[in-house]
Amino acid sequence: MEANLVVDESKKSKDILKAVLNVATPVIISNLLYTVETLVSLLLVSHLGKSAIAGVGYSISMMWFVYSLMALTYNGTSIMVSHRVGAGKPFFDVFLSGMVLSLLLSIPIALFGTKFIPELMLLFGAKKDIANIATIYLKPIFLAAFIQFATEVFYATYSGMGQTKFPFKVSVIMNITNIASSYVLINGKLGFRAFGIEGAAFGIVISEVVGFLIYTYVLFVDKPFGKFSFKSLKTILEMLKLGIPVTVDRGLTSLSFNLFVGFVARFGNTILAAYQIGLRLESISFMIGYALSISASVLTGQNFGAGNIKGAFRGAKIIANFSALAMGIVGLMVIILSKYMAMIFTSDKNIIHYAEIYLIMVGLTQVFLSYSFVLSGAIKGLGKTYIPMFVNILSFWVFRIIPIVVMLKYIFNPYIPWVFMSVETVARAICFLVVFKILEKNMLEIRYG
Repeated sequence: MEANLVVDESKKSKDILKAVLNVATPVIISNLLYTVETLVSLLLVSHLGKSAIAGVGYSISMMWFVYSLMALTYNGTSIMVSHRVGAGKPFFDVFLSGMVLSLLLSIPIALFGTKFIPELMLLFGAKKDIANIATIYLKPIFLAAFIQFATEVFYATYSGMGQTKFPFKVSVIMNITNIASSYVLINGKLGFRAFGIEGAAFGIVISEVVGFLIYTYVLFVDKPFGKFSFKSLKTILEMLKLGIPVTVDRGLTSLSFNLFVGFVARFGNTILAAYQIGLRLESISFMIGYALSISASVLTGQNFGAGNIKGAFRGAKIIANFSALAMGIVGLMVIILSKYMAMIFTSDKNIIHYAEIYLIMVGLTQVFLSYSFVLSGAIKGLGKTYIPMFVNILSFWVFRIIPIVVMLKYIFNPYIPWVFMSVETVARAICFLVVFKILEKNMLEIRYG
């Protein structure tokens, strides 16, 4: 059953926020569980040495560069479903179109991903032992690319409906499956041989297969997406129109991000391991913003589909301000507990020292990051997916990559990348705030005169 997020003018802000949190809370918890799952994956390989921590952590970052292709099917599906729900129209053809595109996109990843990514890591400055670890880790994951794409399409369809409780239950099962199977396969328990780093990858694949089977079973038994329909290629073309800008955004931003990680990797495995630990811990706050971004996209999408432009912008602003409060509190906690959080992963004093500094720096910018997340999601929900693409790419290069390249020529210091990372986070938030206000003014004038 769909969740109605259409914002009535008579509704109080607290009632709107309550409805949003009913959608967002399962997403927040499931994303936090995913963060815990990733942290546990690093913990499970940590006894294999700092190269294993750095290699698996960097592999995860690079993996999301490849999986930027998921943004095409995920965002296209979620936005179109939310528009259909707001307009009271059926949407099974949207789901099916997402599945067709998933199959087409996953084939090149399965065939070429394992060879391409380690070479890209070497190009970005990673050491050969890190690239070798990446090859071992990524091969099973990329071979199962379609399963992962397909589960994302299921998730996107439920998100567009505003129905996030069932995907939350599936994600819990997947997280438990991943952690349990990774532990068994990494360490060689229950009669299995010890697969080491490869075991962590098998854990991810097994959990994705379990999630896919659950979603597929419910699809045929409960028919949550309505009656089967596939009208024409028009749905796929519309999905491509919405999804391609997001894919370009994710792809170039992720590529730029991994170039940024390459700058960090130049300072050695100690700095890279500290950064990967800090990044995984930061993602606790990161996932809150991501979940509220999804909620903002669904809310603006449903209101846009219903022709309620005022409600779309009002709801988006309520979510953005709440997100800033929530991520600000988490950011403060990260600053206070930074040293102790890093100590969970390693006893190496140098790694702890650098991870602590990184966490303090990112903790100070969490409020700004929250506005970037939510306003980007809100703008995508309105169907303006090209706007976040331009803002994200330009911001990343103008305020982060280019200044780092210039400064490292004169000051070769590991703090340089992190300083400009913080500067860029603030600059991007300001850009989104300005663009959001301009978009609000223009769309309200067009709709209401």
